[in-house]
Amino acid sequence: MRSWLILFQDDYVSVKTGFEKLASTSSNSGQPGLVSRVLQVSSIDFIQKIAVLTQGTEIFYYYISPDASLRFLTIGEIFRDSLSLTSLNAAKKEVFDTHVILDESGEAEFPLIFLQKLFNKADASEWKDFEDSVFIPEFVFLQDMTGNYIIHNCYSDNYTPASLRDLKYLYSNKGKNPQSKKFLPVLLDALNDRSTWSESINEIKEQITKNIIQKAVLSRHMQYSYTGQPDYTAVAANLEKQTSAYRFAFQRGNSFVAGASPEKLYSLIGNTIYSEAIAGSAKRGRTEEEDMQNAAELMNSCKERFEHDCVVQFIASALSKYSSSVAFSSTPEIKRLLRIMHLRTEIQAEGIRNVNLDNVISDLHPTPATCGEPKETAYSLINRLETHSRGLYCGLSGWLTNKQNGNFYILMRLALLTDMQMHVYAGCGIVKDSDADTEFEESQYKAESIIRLFYNEDQ
Repeated sequence: MRSWLILFQDDYVSVKTGFEKLASTSSNSGQPGLVSRVLQVSSIDFIQKIAVLTQGTEIFYYYISPDASLRFLTIGEIFRDSLSLTSLNAAKKEVFDTHVILDESGEAEFPLIFLQKLFNKADASEWKDFEDSVFIPEFVFLQDMTGNYIIHNCYSDNYTPASLRDLKYLYSNKGKNPQSKKFLPVLLDALNDRSTWSESINEIKEQITKNIIQKAVLSRHMQYSYTGQPDYTAVAANLEKQTSAYRFAFQRGNSFVAGASPEKLYSLIGNTIYSEAIAGSAKRGRTEEEDMQNAAELMNSCKERFEHDCVVQFIASALSKYSSSVAFSSTPEIKRLLRIMHLRTEIQAEGIRNVNLDNVISDLHPTPATCGEPKETAYSLINRLETHSRGLYCGLSGWLTNKQNGNFYILMRLALLTDMQMHVYAGCGIVKDSDADTEFEESQYKAESIIRLFYNEDQ
């Protein structure tokens, strides 16, 4: 019997009663299938829940959208399968053929079927808790523009609230993660170092000169040991500050991943696919004047614009397989994140019908912004030059909602904590005009922005 589910102490009786009332509602599905019970509540304290969850090993997935209009926390799983055995499209067909929603609050839209896909893994021990997979969470705590909801998923028309027993346990002696010692990471290894980095960039540029590739994205892996434990309430609070980014935190087994990514792969809303090219970057300025100057230099850089245009053309070409109406602006905009800015172009493909989601993902991922162009050649080169496995870094995560809309984003700017070690990843797009020292410095400030997620800067 579980006793980990985080609800609200004051609302415990009403929440439990609400789920039991929904359980008594006849689904009339005619056959066993997935049942989602949706309960509207007054508020959700996400940071408190994460503080409790990180004291244990329960699976969870936390997400905040770039504009903070959507956030959710999933806990547990009722279904999980490897992508080698199933597919997102197959899971979609199986689930929605028999899915029943019991929702007294109205027409809530919530994430239901999740996809997680690694960039590469090989035999990397640090990524042992993750794999290419499709899964359905047991509980979803959701906050959007329409309100706050708790969703419970189960494969039964006969609801037995075993997961709702002993909820008050969480309020007896938990609520903040204890810190016996201050979190202190110590650098063990940084792959690639400057000399290896320069050699790899020279080889990439040689491949570009020979017209074998146009671009490749080279990444670094910085490995730290650490004492103490991060203040996970501070991690969750720091994610709030990463505005305009896809913010995420995952826990599985003995591993915790957190990051803030600038890049969406694509979203599907009705019959339209929305994707975006994020490539070309510069530091944020320390003053408004410096920030505007850095933005102007980024916009006028031939090297950065070429790198960006590679991604735009790749995505537009891939989406043209599914739509005769693909549109994008000829001039990118500046996307400002907390400590870095990028060139951004949105690409839309209208008139999409009965699309195979796995095919779209395969065509788009990895993009030139995370891999290179042409994709297969750049991917092979990366795997030869990089001595580390990227795992989820530059991988993919996303979901389908109960209304069969979808949202998938690239897992960039992240750190992995596992077995008392922290793994930080940062990369740069390499084109013919790239300078090794400049790109190394870019990777440094990208990595620093990730590491700062794990510090309580108010102390």
